[in-house]
Amino acid sequence: MTVKLTEGAIEALTKGSEVTNPLLQILNIRYIEVGSGADRLRVMMSDGLHYMSSFLLATQLNSLYEENHLAPYCVCMLKKSFTNTLKDGRRVVVVLDLEVVRSAGEVGGKIGTPTPYVEGQSVSPQNQNPGQSLPAAASSSPHSRPRAGSSSTRGPAGKKAPKAVPTTPGGSKANVVPIASLNPYNTKWTVRVRVTNKSSIRTWSNSRGEGKLFSFETVDESGEIKVTAFNKEVDKFFPLLETGKVYYITRGKLKVANKQYSTLKNDYEMTLHSETSILPCTDDQGLPMVQCDFVPISQLEHRDKDAIIDVIGVCRSVEDVSRLTTKTSREVSKRDIHLMDSSAKMVTVTLWGEEAERFDGSCQPVVAVKGARVSDFRGRSLSALFSSTVMVNPDIPEAYRLRGWFDKEGYALAGQSLTEMRSRGGGANTCWKTLSDVTTEQLGQGDKADYYTCVATVLFCRKESCVYQACPMAHCQKKVVDQHNGLYRCEKCDKEFPNYKHRLILSANIADFGDNQWVTCFQETAEIILCHDAESLGRLKDTNEDAFDEVFHKANFTTHIFRNRVKLETYNEETRVKTTVMDVKPVNHREYSRRLISSIRKMAI
Repeated sequence: MTVKLTEGAIEALTKGSEVTNPLLQILNIRYIEVGSGADRLRVMMSDGLHYMSSFLLATQLNSLYEENHLAPYCVCMLKKSFTNTLKDGRRVVVVLDLEVVRSAGEVGGKIGTPTPYVEGQSVSPQNQNPGQSLPAAASSSPHSRPRAGSSSTRGPAGKKAPKAVPTTPGGSKANVVPIASLNPYNTKWTVRVRVTNKSSIRTWSNSRGEGKLFSFETVDESGEIKVTAFNKEVDKFFPLLETGKVYYITRGKLKVANKQYSTLKNDYEMTLHSETSILPCTDDQGLPMVQCDFVPISQLEHRDKDAIIDVIGVCRSVEDVSRLTTKTSREVSKRDIHLMDSSAKMVTVTLWGEEAERFDGSCQPVVAVKGARVSDFRGRSLSALFSSTVMVNPDIPEAYRLRGWFDKEGYALAGQSLTEMRSRGGGANTCWKTLSDVTTEQLGQGDKADYYTCVATVLFCRKESCVYQACPMAHCQKKVVDQHNGLYRCEKCDKEFPNYKHRLILSANIADFGDNQWVTCFQETAEIILCHDAESLGRLKDTNEDAFDEVFHKANFTTHIFRNRVKLETYNEETRVKTTVMDVKPVNHREYSRRLISSIRKMAI
């Protein structure tokens, strides 16, 4: 059965245009060397209209050739590829994934009469034969398989030819060098590196314009370096790079590192540009997963404020995510975790943004933070930066040693924290209490409000005066007075309105195993407990008293996590402690059980 190739695909791929799953025929195959003993396949492919020899297969596709699936005249579907432009203007199409849809035996020969594709020129097929575009050793037979070190690469008298200099796609010479040897004065090099951290795509805007960028960190046996890509290079390289994978990088631009944005131990950093080439490498021998210089937690007291360090420890406990509003009115997520190492010392590490949102502290994992900043806030604490790398249960010897120590003896130690645990002020979600603790410790008796978090069950909700008619203005929450003429007056705004909005102020009694307490819930927290918004409750109160009562009955005996504020207040010359619910969340029973187990261990000690 005749196979129809995707005509025009060669020209489109060469120009970097997107072509979805094109069908191409392989006309010839040869091996080339790119350094470190890694052989790559360079193939000539045809779309039936043109053919071109500048196709380079990723090393993971070598097995297809070695198992005789790839051979001259077979037809392939290109599933994933990208185009690189070399300094001399030549284009190389790097094939990351392909599928053989017709074997060479099924096709039986060349499809059509393709002519060589040369950008900007028209070359007659009589001037160049597809079988002559590659060296004779590679094209003498459709099924010849020259390899480095095989008989076809030997010189006269059977002597082995000298090993080829490492090359980049297209044949230009390049040295595979360690990261430690890179400098701005040498531009002809190739590094073999592992990607250890990759950022998301970010946008920027200033007086010179706007654009996008992303950065990633790489490591080899000699050191580490930060790499940044802008605009077109973001589109080109972001989909290719994966954390943990190994790549060849050629022709990046070196400049002095900006230590404000990089915590890596290198005086230089790399920027990608139009001449940069990045190729996947399956040979990861000798390349570490990450380079860390861990500082014991016990030594953090002797480190300077704002120093950048690497730390590793077992996550003894983790706080809930809280959200802060920055000075630029941007809301960010924040989470504190508490790490302990074999010195039995603990420190609080603050995670931010997506890292804080997705962190899972269950099962007390080993956590390594590369590039954390030392702070003197509340004694000694650490903060993960945007450029920091947070690794959970990393595959490194230090993590295995720490895991073994903790499972054997560390779990029974209370640990001494270098970070003062707050129980007063600030509204932070950092202090877990039982309701009996609140009474015993007399929280709320000072000049400032105290905050605590507890797990409690709602026993009773007062429905009387829970819903009230409030001013319809967005910035005002005051109760309005019915003028009995179709208008409602707000004393604060000094205006009359033809309508109003419903708002909630709920008084509830909550209890745990040791005590109970009356609390006040305003709009947002009351809606969570009652599972209804203020407007729907207002309508039920006016139209269906039974349904309104049922809402309050269903709220009884539901259990939540409460974050409460307690403060001494005076009203009508009477002074009393008032408890206000600041936040309500559902109970994560796995996290709650873990917290109880941790408390039992401390009590047992």
